[in-house]
Formats: sequence, C-alpha cells, structure tokens
Amino acid sequence: MVGVSFETWSEIKRKPMNMGNAMVLNAYVAKFEDNKYVHINSASVGDTVYIIVETIGLTGKKIEVNLLDRDGILDGKNFSVVDLLQDDKDTQGLLTAIVDKQGKAIYKVKLQPSSDKKDIENWGNKINKTKDKKIYTCLLVDADKHNPGVNITYTGRNAKDHENDSRKSSKTNYWLDENGKWFELKKKTPVIVIDPGHGDNNSKNSVYDPGAGSGKEYEKDYALIISKAIKNELEKEHFTVYMTREADINVDPKGPLNWRYEFANKKKGDIFISVHLNSGTDNNVFSVYQQGKGNETQSKNLAKEIMEKLRPIVTVPDNNIRQVKGYTRFSTLSVLNNFKGEAGILMEFGGIDSSANQQNIKGNKDKIGKAVKDGVITYLEKKV
Repeated sequence: MVGVSFETWSEIKRKPMNMGNAMVLNAYVAKFEDNKYVHINSASVGDTVYIIVETIGLTGKKIEVNLLDRDGILDGKNFSVVDLLQDDKDTQGLLTAIVDKQGKAIYKVKLQPSSDKKDIENWGNKINKTKDKKIYTCLLVDADKHNPGVNITYTGRNAKDHENDSRKSSKTNYWLDENGKWFELKKKTPVIVIDPGHGDNNSKNSVYDPGAGSGKEYEKDYALIISKAIKNELEKEHFTVYMTREADINVDPKGPLNWRYEFANKKKGDIFISVHLNSGTDNNVFSVYQQGKGNETQSKNLAKEIMEKLRPIVTVPDNNIRQVKGYTRFSTLSVLNNFKGEAGILMEFGGIDSSANQQNIKGNKDKIGKAVKDGVITYLEKKV
C-alpha cells in the first residue's frame, strides 16, 4: 500500500516545486520497530498499525485517511470505507491527524471495529470465510476535506478495479502498494504458548526439577526437544509463539508452577500447550489432559485434533483425553486451570524409561512438531 503510481517519489522530489501548491506524496501502513516505521503488506484483525502519509506543503494541516474494502467483505459493498477502525486519538471513527514538521501525518490505528470481543470475532469470521482467508484493502487519503481552498495534488496509485467506481477521484487519492498490490487484512492468528515441562530451578532454595528420569535421560530435555519442534513448525505458518523456557532456567517463583501460567497469561496466550513425558516404560503411548475450568469444549476439541494428527507417529489409545476438574493429585495440571486463554492442554509423550520412545522422539521430532501444528490449524478451521 505504499504507492506512487505515475512517477516515483524520488523523481517528484527532484522536480522544481510550485510552493503555492501542496502534494500528498505517499501513503502506507507500517509497524513501529527499532525506533522507526517499517512498511508492511499485511496485518491481522486486532493488530495495532501505523498509517503514514507523506506530504509537501501541508505542515500543520489536518488530513483524513481510511481503508477501502475492495470486495465489501465487511459490509457487503465493494470499495466501501472501513469506517469502524479504532484510532488512538479520535473517538468518532474518523481517522484524522495533523501533518508534522517533517511533512508526515501519522495515525496509530487498531484494526478492529470495537473493543468488544464478539465484534472482533465477527470480523475475523467474515474474513476466514473468503476463498484465501484474507480481504484486500487500499488507503483512501483525503486532504481536501479539512483544507478548503488549498490546491492539493495527489500522486497515489489507483487500482484498475476502481475504474468503474463512481466515487473514484481524478486526484488519485486511492493508495496501493507501489507494485499495484493490495494491503491484506487477515483474521487474527492466535497467540500460542508452549510450556516444556520441568527444567526449572530455584537457586535460593536449591530446588531443581528435572522431571522423570532414566539414567542420564530426563523428562525436561525431551519436553524441550518436542516443544522446540512444535514452535518451529507453528512459526512457519506465521503464528505468534512463545515458550515458557528455551533452556534450563533459574526462577524465583511464588510457587513451583505459578511462573508458567503467569507467563502465558501475561503474553495473552489464546492456546496453551504443556509438554511432558510419563515415568515408566509405557513405550510411546500418548495421552493428553484438557483444561477443565471454563474452557472444557474448546480444550477438548484442540486435544482431539492434535491426537488424530499424532496417530501415525505415536501410539494413541482411544478415549484417552482426560478432563481436569479442579486440582487433582497431579499438581502440574494446575497450569491448565490457571490459564486464562481459549484452550489449554497438557500432553504426555510416553514413558521416559523406554529407549524406543526416546529414539522415536529424537528421530521424529520434526514430524511430531508438524502433527501438532496441523492439529492446531484443523482445530482453528473447525472453530469458525
């Protein structure tokens, strides 16, 4: 959506300017990273982005911007104004800003209709029902509305699709990417927190938690192997993924497990996956516990989809999803019932004492990671 159509911005700047005129040179969507604005081509519902409009001769002037929905996915009208975006400055849905001394008008915008979760989910569901699960938008820049009498030239790039749109402006104030591409709005992808079991210690109290063990083989290490593989696969699909630990770590917790679910809740996780192994030699028999405090249905559905995808790799008995109600004798399961997100599960990848299971995990970690990722994706697709 960064576009200059008929001439490049550098070419325009080299030309002598008529100082009696004003120009809107460029408009694009960006994220703020490393103390600078970085152009982006897509974002998700709920994301906070910045719309940047670059101008000449308009310092101190007010400019209005908005997104145009090409196919009318959100309200049924082609090239409709997406006028429900939340601006950090305006409360009436109008995206306006004053051009600064550098010639830029900057808008901090939340790509959502309101703060209501149902409204946000409604947008996401509409997007997810499209063929490629995204909608196409461009920027509409209006500097004339708030500055009557000022002669303003726009150098934006119109979409060819706008040729039959009666509202098309001859001033070319519809902005596309410089290559004629649309800015893509996608459904919000969930934040996923993976919790490799054990591997934490408290040096103040000399407490160390390796989990179940067999000789020099410990649950903490295999849980980390599996968790890293899952994270790697999920990130290939552009999910936001956090891990409670990526190595053995020293923590000073309020309790032996609190730091895990507190981390997940602080990251505003939607899905929580805790990875463990059993003690004993039950080979590679897989089992899963689901959250049982408030999110039973979603957690069970997540567990079922992941189980099905894992069947070719590990032994998955029937009817082995166990619902956690309250605090059972398995104290580790409190991580599920204190997680505040959408769905939480705890998976047990067989017995640590089985050498066959150890080799299966090491040799098939990538397949395991992909299976879990596929299960998550199937769960999300069916949830729509």
